[in-house]
Amino acid sequence: MSATADLYLGFSCADLLRTGQIERLAPTVFRRGQTLIVMRHHRGLAHLPEHSWLIYLIDDDWRGGLVDPSLPPLYRAKLLRDEAWAGLSLEKRADIIVTGSEYLSARYRTLRPDTPVVTMDPAWPDAAMPAVADVPRIAFLGAWSHRADFLFIRPVLEELLETGAEFHLTVTANHPIPACWKYDSRVEVVPALSWPDYRRWMAGRRFDIGLYPCLDGKFNAARSANKAQEYAQFGAALVASQGWAGRHGLGPERCHSLPDCRQAWSDAVSGLIDAPNRIAALAGENANEIRQQRPKAAQRDLWERLFDGGLCP
Repeated sequence: MSATADLYLGFSCADLLRTGQIERLAPTVFRRGQTLIVMRHHRGLAHLPEHSWLIYLIDDDWRGGLVDPSLPPLYRAKLLRDEAWAGLSLEKRADIIVTGSEYLSARYRTLRPDTPVVTMDPAWPDAAMPAVADVPRIAFLGAWSHRADFLFIRPVLEELLETGAEFHLTVTANHPIPACWKYDSRVEVVPALSWPDYRRWMAGRRFDIGLYPCLDGKFNAARSANKAQEYAQFGAALVASQGWAGRHGLGPERCHSLPDCRQAWSDAVSGLIDAPNRIAALAGENANEIRQQRPKAAQRDLWERLFDGGLCP
């Protein structure tokens, strides 16, 4: 299973997969008729099957990641082994390139000027409506590619915990967690999980505040708008970096955006802890807007125009 595959095809085209109208040939390789869809790479297949139309979907800037020192070395090695090795061939062979952000689309229009490039937003299941708890529940849910972002926010969280502020904190163990947090009853450290395990862990979980620092960097520059929908799955209010490109389109009523200044983040999170109405308003407006935008339907419509050689206008 693959997060990219679910977010860019699996949720919106679940019925087509279930009925076999789209075949899954590998975790990130799909076929509908003579259209082959490869997402990020084709690990699990010795070679690509015959096809008449190839769609290459890429949701991270692996070129930027390879030279971004903020990424863990093992993650850069993974990008080289999987995304770079496959991507160099796939982007040349593709009839159309689909990316997860406007930044990445612009880059591919420069790299591959003769290949059509389309931007596709991720699509999650329906957002959860907020239910603010008496004791605020704060989450930082970042994969290991967000290590630098965690190291930025960690002192802010340490300071808040030291003040005795009343809140619960959930963080993922993809990052260097202070040893004392493991013994603090206010902190939940979630083990590093596979995508299927993460989806199972999500079931029934609710948070009030979702933190998404996204520092300036070559890899972060291409981040999609995914986190707005992901935190909405938990009913959480989104607090994010002003520099996050995916924030554009999220007004102040949906996202509490901040400069990458620790004091600003400390003040903002402290303020939200004491403002349950503000938390509920942010989370509720984001969830309502997502429901109105119907991302699964919009993504499905885009796929229907791409299948079997169809180009978007």
